Amino acid sequence: MQYDLIIRNGTIIDGSGRKRYQGDIAVRGAVIEEIGNLNSAESTREIVCPGFIDIHSHVDFAIADRHHAARLEPLIRQGITTMIGGAQGKGPFDALCDLLLEENGQVMVFHTPLAPDDPFAFRSMWAGFTHPMAVPATDTILRPIGRPAHVFYDCFPRFIAFFTKEKPLLSLEEAVRKCTSLPAALMRLKHRGTLQKGHFADITVFDHAALKTTATFHSPAVFPSGIEHVIINGRPVLAAGELKKDMMAGTVIRRTD
Repeated sequence: MQYDLIIRNGTIIDGSGRKRYQGDIAVRGAVIEEIGNLNSAESTREIVCPGFIDIHSHVDFAIADRHHAARLEPLIRQGITTMIGGAQGKGPFDALCDLLLEENGQVMVFHTPLAPDDPFAFRSMWAGFTHPMAVPATDTILRPIGRPAHVFYDCFPRFIAFFTKEKPLLSLEEAVRKCTSLPAALMRLKHRGTLQKGHFADITVFDHAALKTTATFHSPAVFPSGIEHVIINGRPVLAAGELKKDMMAGTVIRRTD
């Protein structure tokens, strides 16, 4: 049988939370056609998992930019294949105007009075991050000017590396579930979030041992290490660490899909 793409010899974490296993994935078009043992050799160190789902992004701002493909590179390089925008069911400008009208122009912004990258503040969020129903999200806007937030570059690699290696409060299977099938279920995304036959081929391949970030508040624009391949709808947009800048593999997913 002819396939468009085969990922061989991977350590598959399917996103469901189940234990990892060794196998291959065959893709035809935008869909996973087969998953299992396709006459592969010994397993490799690479983790093959569903692409990460950013459940709270502000991608609306980037999509409106005619250079949005280049601006989304940091998201692809951290393994994100799906971004949820329009969280209020409106465009960002409309949502802001409605909020101002509803509050008679009296809108207050809260911020934490702590230094950036404060370890005490991060420690206080461990229980939230490890709760079974919690999911990581970028919740940030990348503008063409100014200094970006480091989570636009490292949200998911930071989450997985910290909670499975530096402070191993989660298994790798559970950390991947929080980045894939859990947000898919919360947002009712069909045929995404897990690796199984018939689902869309949104796939991230990474080296768990090498996965890390050096991005900080003061130096945020640093790509993480360890993310090697990213496939969106069956098309490799990141291959061996090289971004295919002209490949437009994404599609708009609506609630009615």
